[in-house]
Amino acid sequence: MNRSLLTQARTLLLTSFCVVAMMAATAKAQTTTVTIKPDAKGGHNVELAEHELGLEVKTKEKGDGIIVTELEKPISSGTVTFKVSYQSTLTEPKGYRNAALLFGSKRGAGNLVGVGTLIGGRSHVINVRDKKLLKNVKAKMKNNEKFDAVVTVDLDAKTIKLVVNGTEVENELPAKFMPIKFVGYNVANTSTAFSPITIEH
Repeated sequence: MNRSLLTQARTLLLTSFCVVAMMAATAKAQTTTVTIKPDAKGGHNVELAEHELGLEVKTKEKGDGIIVTELEKPISSGTVTFKVSYQSTLTEPKGYRNAALLFGSKRGAGNLVGVGTLIGGRSHVINVRDKKLLKNVKAKMKNNEKFDAVVTVDLDAKTIKLVVNGTEVENELPAKFMPIKFVGYNVANTSTAFSPITIEH
């Protein structure tokens, strides 16, 4: 009888382990890659070109340059992680150098969070289009440095965290940017190369 009970206990334990493993596999984050090509439509004040990193984004005229693309499925809950690399392609010693990942609910700068780096200003930023909520952290960097950014957005807790080349920046996520339907890139008065955007959700 003791052996029978032991066998039942082992069977129950094995079954429980299998159920937990299946649940973990089901809950595993899905990874997709968003690639914006040089012939992409819908950009504002930008010229796009192929680059070894992925895509070079250059402003046509003075001001902001934006290119975004719509996701296949909106992201409305849970935690989503964006991974992107960027590097200035400006060759002149002087001039603006910057880069930002964009994400939000609608097209247009006012509806898109900007997360990235003011290379000339030597700082990393999270811009939620409200001066009172602008977060910016100073860091040491070089004009030609390549930046590897990881942006974690918790839509339930409404928080944003940027980790880039060893520096962290955190900010809140206003509700108007949810659900996340669009992602893309932003530069201002400059040219910058970006990698495709990896999304884990």
